[in-house]
Amino acid sequence: MADDGVVLDLKIRKAEPSDTPEIKGLIISILEQEFHASMDFYGGPDLDDIATNYAGAREVFYVAEVNGRIVGTCGIKEDDEDTAMLRRVFLHPSHRGKGYGAILLGKAMDFCRDSGYRTITFRGTSEMASAIQLCRRASFREREVLKIGALQVVILAKDLAPSGSSARSVAARS
Repeated sequence: MADDGVVLDLKIRKAEPSDTPEIKGLIISILEQEFHASMDFYGGPDLDDIATNYAGAREVFYVAEVNGRIVGTCGIKEDDEDTAMLRRVFLHPSHRGKGYGAILLGKAMDFCRDSGYRTITFRGTSEMASAIQLCRRASFREREVLKIGALQVVILAKDLAPSGSSARSVAARS
């Protein structure tokens, strides 16, 4: 990955307020098409104002952009002083299998390390097999599985070394 965040036709950048409608449209579209049972669990008001809801000093929302179009997302929220929460890991179906998710995740993990987090967690329903697999390839380990109605919520966690694998090494493992 080049220093400017560009890999071939992919650019990873921080979301801007003007991106909110496109981000929300992408995520809702994927939820409706692939994760219908998870809609109530993952709808969430944070999608209405990304800039405000991911504005903490140790929070960020990244987008993956191809040819000026947002095709992927992931956000980092502070859970507590030592723990970051990985959220909104979505990639348009036509852009999966190209390593873009691993690059996006690597960027988020680098942000977490740089922000002083010791652990990063991800919560996803069992329907979200691709996101769970992406996290497992990046050495996230299962911490817990909760049953909420008909859904199983898988909680994964990864301990972060102060300096360790970067976005490049995560992408190399995918």
